[in-house]
Amino acid sequence: MEAIELRRRLVDYINKADETVLKEVQALVENYENDSIVAYTVKGKPLNREEFQKENSEAEAEYKKGNFSTQDQLEEEVRNWRK
Repeated sequence: MEAIELRRRLVDYINKADETVLKEVQALVENYENDSIVAYTVKGKPLNREEFQKENSEAEAEYKKGNFSTQDQLEEEVRNWRK
């Protein structure tokens, strides 16, 4: 079955479905979206939506605490590597 035909059939099923089936379909889609890879760490580890949001929240909290390096600090660090 081609994707276009499958979509049409699914739309027909959804249009006829009761609330229980619709909630099950919604849960299925949400789980699929949450399990999909949405980003990678700098080391190449794949992250799903939930992991990405957690990593982002943690990084934002560290930034707000002042735990970050400025561009000048990073450039100085690189210069020291070359010595």
